[in-house]
Amino acid sequence: MTAHLEIDRFGRVLIPKALRDALALKAGEQLEVELEGGVLHLRPASRPVQTVEHAGRLILDASVPIVGDPVEEMRDARLTEVLGSW
Repeated sequence: MTAHLEIDRFGRVLIPKALRDALALKAGEQLEVELEGGVLHLRPASRPVQTVEHAGRLILDASVPIVGDPVEEMRDARLTEVLGSW
């Protein structure tokens, strides 16, 4: 996802709602900024992970959306590795 942002006269940048939603960013949340080779990297600061009960089971809640299926990706990578050696 790409967006063009504008810096206001106070040096503030508004992150579009679609990007905030994609990263589950909330008002007041901390962000990390890094300058590397003339490129500004902006990312959410580390979020605490907590254990919560849901439907009688304990789950880890990091308040970050999971994109894709990590288990499926690991399985596919392993399958490619195994089949590649045949």
